[in-house]
Amino acid sequence: PLAFAISAALLMNSHAAMAQQNEPESDEPEAGYERITVTASRRPQTVEEIPYNISVITGDALEGRQIIDAVDMMRELPGITVVDRGYRNSGVINNIVIRGMNVDSAGNGDFALNAVPTVSTYVNDTPIFANFILKDIEAVEVLRGPQGTLYGSGSLAGTVRYRMNRPVLFENSATLSTRVSQTEGSSGFNKNFDLVANAAVSETMALRAAIGRIDNDGIVDYSTLYQLNAEGAPVAEGGDIAEGGPVFTRRKDADTVAITYGRVSYLIEPSDTFNALLTYQFQRDEIGGRRQVTEGTNWVGGTKQPYGSYENGAVQLEPSERDVDLLSLEVEADLGFATLTSSTSYYDHSGESVSDNTGFYAQNNWFAWVYGGSPRPLATAVRSYEDSAFTQEVRLVSNGDNQIDWVVGAFYMDQERAASQDSFMPGFSEWAEASGFDETLASWGGVLGDQDFLYRDNRSVEDMSVFGELTYHLSDRLRLSAGGRYFTNDISNDTLIELPIYPGPDS
Repeated sequence: PLAFAISAALLMNSHAAMAQQNEPESDEPEAGYERITVTASRRPQTVEEIPYNISVITGDALEGRQIIDAVDMMRELPGITVVDRGYRNSGVINNIVIRGMNVDSAGNGDFALNAVPTVSTYVNDTPIFANFILKDIEAVEVLRGPQGTLYGSGSLAGTVRYRMNRPVLFENSATLSTRVSQTEGSSGFNKNFDLVANAAVSETMALRAAIGRIDNDGIVDYSTLYQLNAEGAPVAEGGDIAEGGPVFTRRKDADTVAITYGRVSYLIEPSDTFNALLTYQFQRDEIGGRRQVTEGTNWVGGTKQPYGSYENGAVQLEPSERDVDLLSLEVEADLGFATLTSSTSYYDHSGESVSDNTGFYAQNNWFAWVYGGSPRPLATAVRSYEDSAFTQEVRLVSNGDNQIDWVVGAFYMDQERAASQDSFMPGFSEWAEASGFDETLASWGGVLGDQDFLYRDNRSVEDMSVFGELTYHLSDRLRLSAGGRYFTNDISNDTLIELPIYPGPDS
């Protein structure tokens, strides 16, 4: 029966192939198939035509699978590895790995790295890594391999480009979507909504707006939290500041997610040969805690207790927040022999998080060796990052079906980046004075205070480059491409590290 089925299938396929050969050729896609057009090579082509290793996922596919997160999206594409740090750390570091290349260690996440990522990310024609919520998307294109001859922001491993939906002329429409769900491990509900509207302002102008809100309940319980007083210091058991242990409490479903996002685009298209698109996009994240569980057991209350399936053993909450603002102007003019494109943009991306470093200090025995052995050990790290840049990119792309295609461009970026960390031991000074450790600290050359570490890193980058690529079509099936890039980078960096409790020379 199996052999008969295979033979029948082959016979039917051969008849279908013969029928197709006898039919006149047509540029129209076959019924039931969608022809996906990509612009990653800076000219409209289908995936089959483009001479690069590229993956594409359409906005309709994302919508159909209810994917709104970049990590979930990239899991749908082959050859890409992405470290899922959750919404709490989604904008801190570029977590995309292509061809096994990335400067980021998978262990990082709470602090920003002073390094250029090997995978560049674009929102339309603006180079920015911000992990925007994926809503009202036309398509996401992923190019593998170096793309420095096509994109102003050079990339060693590849490029991820998010193409947002543009305003549509002669269309007035609005779509409101709402979704309510519940996640395993949570006692509350997830409530999401988004609104997309398109308005025809005139025959040559259109406006498009998308706004949404994500309110997700947490799933992780912080089961061993310290009770804190009004100053943020651990409450002493029995009121004994010198000898009293901590008083514990817990917070259920602490890792809440509250995200507000939106985009407004204004299109001017007076003719078939010219158009200009002005876009403002923003996102505001407020995350209640870390989506991470602790394995093993703890000794809260003097007895050994196992952690539950959705429990975190940190002794303090670890919230985070971030703000992203992006303003861009994209202008396109058809000059006949080539298309001239200009992209001007400015963005500001900043964030802050609180991390529990108590376990890290305890693992290295610092509380006992360096800080006198407080019965209520607590180490807090407040980390922040800022990234703002002005970029200008100009490209000229040849038009028509020529034997030789070419792309030339110039890129300029003026970027300011900063990262900081302030580490505190809340209540340390009060305990040291009550226990007498303040005198011991002074004899060691220490200075009484609650802050034990300070880090500041400020970086300025000015990047200028010219790039180009030429493709020679030897035949319909064979082509030869060559490209080049020349760039200059001017980088300045100022780093400060201090140990306020045990001061020494500034570095």
